[in-house]
Amino acid sequence: MHRLRLFLALALFLPACRPGETTTAPLDHVVTRDAADATAPAKDPQLVHLGAALDRSVITADADSRLTARLRVTADTAKGLARPPLSLVLVVDTSGSMAGTPIADARTAAMAMVDALHQGDRIAVVTFDSRAEVLVPPVSIGADAKTGKAAIRAKIERMEARGTTDLAAGLQTTLGQFGGTAPEAIRRIVLLSDGVPNHASTIPGLAESARASGIAIAALGLGLEYDETLLGQIARASGGSFRRIDEDDTLAQAFVDEVFRVERVVASNVLLSLQAGPGVEIQRVLGHPIAPGGATQSIALGELAEGQHQDVFVELTVTGHRAGANVELLDATINFDERTASAGRIERRSFVAVKASDDKDVIARGRDAGIERDAARARVATAILDAIALSRAADFAGARDLLEASEKDAKANAKDDPELRAQLDELTKLRKTFASEAKAQAAAQRELSRGAAPGKAPMPAPVSPEDALSIKRSHARAIEVVQPQTAPASR
Repeated sequence: MHRLRLFLALALFLPACRPGETTTAPLDHVVTRDAADATAPAKDPQLVHLGAALDRSVITADADSRLTARLRVTADTAKGLARPPLSLVLVVDTSGSMAGTPIADARTAAMAMVDALHQGDRIAVVTFDSRAEVLVPPVSIGADAKTGKAAIRAKIERMEARGTTDLAAGLQTTLGQFGGTAPEAIRRIVLLSDGVPNHASTIPGLAESARASGIAIAALGLGLEYDETLLGQIARASGGSFRRIDEDDTLAQAFVDEVFRVERVVASNVLLSLQAGPGVEIQRVLGHPIAPGGATQSIALGELAEGQHQDVFVELTVTGHRAGANVELLDATINFDERTASAGRIERRSFVAVKASDDKDVIARGRDAGIERDAARARVATAILDAIALSRAADFAGARDLLEASEKDAKANAKDDPELRAQLDELTKLRKTFASEAKAQAAAQRELSRGAAPGKAPMPAPVSPEDALSIKRSHARAIEVVQPQTAPASR
């Protein structure tokens, strides 16, 4: 019956589309919380929406085409928002590089986070240096919050910097602190690190495990030595967020912001599923890893707070169709846990199709300059993130080639777009920085080949503080493009 209704809806909708229009058919559907009680579906407050649009509404008939779909997930502002309890684990890098002001700031920030919690919230604190330690075992904030928080603060006071950076052990230990969490609670990890971990091979898998358990990781990078690519990967893989602690930020405010952000969450564990139409291939989802060559893709979007939106740009290729044909491009579905009305797991759907035409004027008029601009920004941001990752792996030639190709794309679209022009300047600076790093690496390799340091490979010259800061800033600005936009203000 559901399929029959869907077919009739599309049959009525598609003929009404005129040349020059994109077909989008949103199909909202509520999944009941309890499959055994199908007669009593939960009330959907209709705060979360999924929309779809294309960078062009007409494609050229009888020719292969490449186009971009923009999927936009939005969350309305909720009146009388019912705040779910928070189950939070703060995991702090306490390695030797945090000695001095950083560890003092971390203690202050951790205490500020504790003070921002409410009755019924749950917190644990894990530290990692040469090993991981549960500094504060999971504890609920009771009615006598002042007394309970004082005990937690006393334990945080013992936080000190020492040893190396076993981030993997820290995350592994952290994932074990959510036992006994209330089913309705929002699970969140806030991770602070200022350095490169001893061993990183297991960390992506731990981030995936967090996502599978409905735990988003907010990764905060402090200073100039942290691995921005790894922290960004942790955030995206878990459906969380990344933030660089800039000199204009205070660490305490950043920690408290994470608590306030959870207070405004209306949807968590948001999962986007894509299904390409006949003859359509999903080439890339900008800023997100996908399975190669798959007609279906799943992407973790994490949490969405009221007043936020997240754009996902999907690059598609489609085979040629006759003039006048309605071309089925993409089915998009989001599933999420509703967090304001205890409505359980909810689904939204959207369908995108496009007309094929042999009329050049119709094709020219069908371009959407706004989506083309936004997609161009997302492409440049993705190129910056990928190039920085390549440089981290010492593939400076690959990073250079990627940035040069992205510069051409940015120049073609940057004429009337100040934001794209700013991104273009960042591309140029990064290319010069990576060229300097490549020279240092080549010099080190030549020194090694001459046997100047027998038995030990010389280290390439370190990146200057100025260059390190430039890379960190470029990475932070780029990753903001693929994270939810318009973050809620702190109360």
